[in-house]
Amino acid sequence: MKRLLIVAMCLWSVEVVLGGPLDKQYEVRLMRPAKVGETYRMQATCCQSERMKLIRGGQEVKTQNVEFSLEFEAGVRILEVNVIGDVTKFSLSVTNFIKTQGEVKKTLIPKESLIMGSVTDAGYFFEVKGNTVGSEIHEALLTVIQFGKGGRWSDDEIYDSKEPQKIGNSWNINAAMASRNLAKAGIKAQVEDITGTATLKEVMEIDRTPCLKVCGEMSIRRMSAPFTPDFKVETAEMHMAYTAIFPVDINKGRLLESQEMRMNLSMRGKPDASGIEVIFQSNAERTLNTKLTYPE
Repeated sequence: MKRLLIVAMCLWSVEVVLGGPLDKQYEVRLMRPAKVGETYRMQATCCQSERMKLIRGGQEVKTQNVEFSLEFEAGVRILEVNVIGDVTKFSLSVTNFIKTQGEVKKTLIPKESLIMGSVTDAGYFFEVKGNTVGSEIHEALLTVIQFGKGGRWSDDEIYDSKEPQKIGNSWNINAAMASRNLAKAGIKAQVEDITGTATLKEVMEIDRTPCLKVCGEMSIRRMSAPFTPDFKVETAEMHMAYTAIFPVDINKGRLLESQEMRMNLSMRGKPDASGIEVIFQSNAERTLNTKLTYPE
């Protein structure tokens, strides 16, 4: 009896730590159907860096480090969705959009500006007062905004589980879907070179709302893209980590999300008539943290 009591107490302690009954199963849906008229506040921060090196004839001739960060806050309104609930039109009422690079901090879009956005298979489109935004603002918005697919993949397709899961369960990512979606972005990666898992970490409460925490990771050990034909790619690899917190109720949107990405690239070639060998190396990193707040 004493041993059974100890076992029961241990199981209870584990359930307390993990936040829910160990035998209960939960549906894992990372991307939730949007609704026309839905509103919420989005806050996002991003840090990105890239270190590049050029070696010519065995001598390092150029190095460049590019680092910047983004701060974004806006009120979001969903204006149109497709039949499966992916956002196709939306508006962003900006209260803060700042890019910091080195000692320079600049406002990309003034406060109180209204951005009209649309999403198609060809990508994202943004306008302010009827004018398409410039390339710098467009790229910055692409970094912090994630509605539907817009020519990119949905985390739902890669990290979702087809079956309900218990706390602590892990499952393999959909490598075939990841390969197909990368191809849409001009990146080729074979299914066998893509690995990763997702895990239902715990159940928690945020503002009295039962939520699930899901963590995922994906590695691509070899990939190719339309680089210059004068160079041969020696290394092209990527690793991504993903954490999301979203309500147990699949009809409610996600609350918190964080993403980390690292990419390493090395190419070698003889690009000019001199025949001198040139090596190009790049190491890039990016982190993105997003918080969504819904009206009471």
